[in-house]
Amino acid sequence: MKPMLVVFLLISGLVACNAHESREPDEGSAIGLPPATSGAEHEVNIGDVEAQVRILGTLAPQSEADNVQVQVYEHGPVIDMATVTVNPPYPTELNVVFTTRALRDFPVTPVVVRAKVLVDKREIGSYATKFGVRATFEEREDVVDVLAGLDTIPESMLVHVEAEAVLMPQGTDEASVDPLTATASVERRTVIRSNPVRINFVGGQEAP
Repeated sequence: MKPMLVVFLLISGLVACNAHESREPDEGSAIGLPPATSGAEHEVNIGDVEAQVRILGTLAPQSEADNVQVQVYEHGPVIDMATVTVNPPYPTELNVVFTTRALRDFPVTPVVVRAKVLVDKREIGSYATKFGVRATFEEREDVVDVLAGLDTIPESMLVHVEAEAVLMPQGTDEASVDPLTATASVERRTVIRSNPVRINFVGGQEAP
C-alpha cells in the first residue's frame, strides 16, 4: 500500500472517532424515553386534595384497657377499618381519636378541612383546620367521647368523620385563611371521609 494512502486512512479514522464522541444524543433516547422537557410545576387541583389528605380514626390511647380490644386494618398510610370490642364492665367514657394529616405540603394553595364527627347519623363533635406550606409537619388530633350523653349502652355503633375540604385559589396567603369561614368555587371543594370505627359492646342493649 502506498504511504500517502496509509496516512489518508489514518486521518479519516481519527476524524470519524472524534465526531462520534462529540455527538450528544437527546437525554433518555438511549433507553427509549422521550427527550426531557422543561416541566412547569404541577398546578395543584382538588384531586390532589382527595389523594393526599387523610382522616384516620381509631381508639384513643387513654381508653385502652383489659376489657377493650381494638383491631386496626391498615396498609401504608391508610386505615381501612378499626373495630373496637368492649366487654363489661363498661367504661364511663370511651374515646376515639381522629388524626387529620396531609401527605404533601400546599405552599401556594392552602387547604381547609371542616369536619363533623358522626355516631351513626348523629353529630357529636366538629373541628376545622388548614394545611399549607408545612402541612406534612402539622397533623391534627381530635378526641371525642362516644359515650357522652348516652343513657344506655347500645349493642354497636359506627363512628366516622365526614369533612368538607376546600382548596384555596393559587397564591392565597395562608395566614389570611380562616378555616371556619374560608370557601372557594364548587370545583375546588370536595368531601373527605375517615375510615369507619365500628364499636361493639358485648351484652349491650339492642337499639329500638
